[in-house]
Amino acid sequence: MNGQYDIVIIGRGAGAFSSAIKASELTEGKAGIAMVGVGHI
Repeated sequence: MNGQYDIVIIGRGAGAFSSAIKASELTEGKAGIAMVGVGHI
């Protein structure tokens, strides 16, 4: 999975998902957001 992202969130817990949603809202969906973690979602 290669690509360029504007925001990288480390972790896949509830806080990470909340951060990704807020980042998407604040950037009006224009930022590329990646979540990095281990295990299944």
